[in-house]
Amino acid sequence: SSMLLNFVRSSKYTCVGQKCPHAQDCFVNRARARALEADITVVNHALYFIGRKLDVDSNHEAKILPDADVVVFDEAHSVEQTARGAFSDRFSSREADEMLKEIRRALLQLRKKGGASSGGKAGNDTDRAFDELENAVSRVRTSQIEFRNALQETMTAAGEKGPYGSQSQANLAPLMKSGRCADAGKALLADVRKLRALLLVLAAPDDGSVGETAKAYADLSAEISRAAVLRLEDGFSKVRGVFESLSASFAEAASLLETLFNGIENDNVCVFAECFASSFAITSAPVDVSESFRKYVLSDTDAVRAYTSATMAVADSADPFSHFKRSIGLSDTAQDIVPSPFNYEEQGLIYVPCNLPDVKSSDRIGVLSRLMAGIIGEVPGGVFVLCTSRSAMTGLYRGLSSLLRGRRVMIQDEESRSSLVETFIREKNAVLVATKSFWEGVDVPGDTLSAVFIDKFPFPAFNSPVEKAVSERYEKMRKGSSFRAISLPECIIALRQGVGRLIRTVNDSGIIVLFDPRIEEGKSYIRTIMESLPPCRVTNDYGDVRKFWSERRTPRLKQE
Repeated sequence: SSMLLNFVRSSKYTCVGQKCPHAQDCFVNRARARALEADITVVNHALYFIGRKLDVDSNHEAKILPDADVVVFDEAHSVEQTARGAFSDRFSSREADEMLKEIRRALLQLRKKGGASSGGKAGNDTDRAFDELENAVSRVRTSQIEFRNALQETMTAAGEKGPYGSQSQANLAPLMKSGRCADAGKALLADVRKLRALLLVLAAPDDGSVGETAKAYADLSAEISRAAVLRLEDGFSKVRGVFESLSASFAEAASLLETLFNGIENDNVCVFAECFASSFAITSAPVDVSESFRKYVLSDTDAVRAYTSATMAVADSADPFSHFKRSIGLSDTAQDIVPSPFNYEEQGLIYVPCNLPDVKSSDRIGVLSRLMAGIIGEVPGGVFVLCTSRSAMTGLYRGLSSLLRGRRVMIQDEESRSSLVETFIREKNAVLVATKSFWEGVDVPGDTLSAVFIDKFPFPAFNSPVEKAVSERYEKMRKGSSFRAISLPECIIALRQGVGRLIRTVNDSGIIVLFDPRIEEGKSYIRTIMESLPPCRVTNDYGDVRKFWSERRTPRLKQE
């Protein structure tokens, strides 16, 4: 049960490391030791970057991954975004809440197993120390709620919204100029510091190793703190270790909060706050990832690194990899584009309907729903409808649900991604309407997926503080527009990921339908986008669509 699990498991906040009497037998430590001895190690990008950061910051004294002669980054188009996350600092109230739960769990063990209330003055002093710790936990929890509410109120007043409408995001510095945010932030920082001091005093042996400043901040008399420490020494060394570990975690949290609240004078750092339904987070993220990438990754000069992806190259340059290389600071690279094993001219068709409504037209969703429903009637298998916004996804789902008969229409929020894919495959001719999470990382080979619809080109909206900072920094440093340098390449990479859902094997076939009216304008950036797509035949004649399917009237079973 979950209650039993709480008493037998350890978390990253309560693990005492090599001080644990079971450290040598710990399955996590054994797994890490095996990884350090392995010839080939397979990890995701995030773990690799975190491991490199830990290695460099500790001056090579802390390792979670072995040194490597060769490092291969698959799906390398996502390296910049993942590296930015790994090299960011973040305070999350959800994570803080988990640490608070660990303290309460440890206190519960102490109280239930005789760690307190042992009678006499010593027992009373111990009770008072533990009561004070529990009160400190409650104060931090309350302060977090008050700070989150202050952030949300200030963001709402400023009209700030998140990039996907599910949370609010905004740069932190302007928010902290609000009296309510500033006061709530100071209260939170003070409460976190006091909690940390209490944990430090209670975890330390009574040998004078804890400074008087910490004791004063904990606001415990020497007599009370000594009684609590002795009680913890009396058969509860494990809990002391937990308090010590959590004290270090809250020390890091206090230091980070102080830095974030005071502001960071670095134009390559974006500090922003996020408000969720019942929590908040503050993140300090690098704007130009290349500086951190050089420090933590490229500094390993003994390793050869290879970056592979089906969607890294952009047609708009003498160097098709210039966007990717600039984003992470690469230079002097050997590079190549390997021909695809697929015969796109035979296997696929790109259809661009004529006279589409403007992307900002109020009746666009209704028109697209009717047009899509008509095309879907010609499609023998299933259809992915990939949208660039949640509002478009919701509108098209409602429209297609009311127009289509004999096909199941699903929406991304119905189930988990894996469950939706399983249902989609089982239904054979379903229609799945989805947003960002289905543009990549979904594999449905065979006749089950016969068409991919794209509602419009996925240009970045620059709605988030980091996206805005990236664009603004580029224009400031390069003294030019960020459209062709950032927006266009990112659009092409995302679009290629989306259309790439269709042809997954040499036996697959299907159509890609692009519902962006700007294609008809024929501007140079549109030509760049179209030239970057797989070399399928492009048509705006619906008769070609019917012919394509008539030639495949009796679908053959495709091999994976």
